[in-house]
Amino acid sequence: MINFINDTYYSIKKHYLFLTQVYQEIKKLLKIKSDDYISIKFSSRKQQKRLINQFYKNHRSLNVLTFPYEDKTCLKHNINYLGDISICLKVIKQDAKRYGNSFLKELSYIFIHSILHLYHFDHQEKEEAKIMEKVTTKILTIFNL
Repeated sequence: MINFINDTYYSIKKHYLFLTQVYQEIKKLLKIKSDDYISIKFSSRKQQKRLINQFYKNHRSLNVLTFPYEDKTCLKHNINYLGDISICLKVIKQDAKRYGNSFLKELSYIFIHSILHLYHFDHQEKEEAKIMEKVTTKILTIFNL
């Protein structure tokens, strides 16, 4: 389940169903059967900067921040809470233009990337970076993006 929170003036609600479908495809591709809970917050640039200053001192990118939930106490309540994602739509829009992508493709790319981080994928190691890129490309292709 995904909980969407929009703290911006952008009209993003129309994309909630699409992002939920993308998430289901990620789970299918990774063969994940559990019912996981994720919170996605669409934030302003100012909010992103505040989060970076609070949690990621040396982080430069404003487009997305991923916060995996490490405390497994929710498991005793049958809730598998993966974590939180904060996405700055203004930066996504700017990045889409810079990279020649549609807004939806850029948003989807960042969304997939963040979900993979919540499932403990990382791009620090070359092999995991390849896996992340392969999964991302496959999902984008499924949705013709």
